[in-house]
Amino acid sequence: MNVSDILKQKNMTKYKLSKISGVSFTTISEITTGKSKIKNCTGDTLYRLAKALDVTIEDLLADSIEYSVLQSIDVEKQSKDILMDFDKIYPGKLKSESIDSILEQAKQKRKKRTINFLKCP
Repeated sequence: MNVSDILKQKNMTKYKLSKISGVSFTTISEITTGKSKIKNCTGDTLYRLAKALDVTIEDLLADSIEYSVLQSIDVEKQSKDILMDFDKIYPGKLKSESIDSILEQAKQKRKKRTINFLKCP
């Protein structure tokens, strides 16, 4: 659920959220219009918004996290397709266990990036 949805659900204006949270009206407007991404906010801003809206930080980031997960699944499938095509064009250059190894290394890197993304600064 994004901030705009939460505001509607709680029948709260951006102005009121700004006053309660201490987060500038401009920042809240940019988040709700999509000009700024919630995942790029500081930990302090996320905390203040979550507390004022009576939700968790995870609730605020849910859409960003969901998109990242879906995107990484798509990237993994595309990567495997590319490696399989390469193997067809250049038989013997890649072994099937090396394809799996390459994909696993990429998956681990994505997992690390996701964990770092979730850590508050």
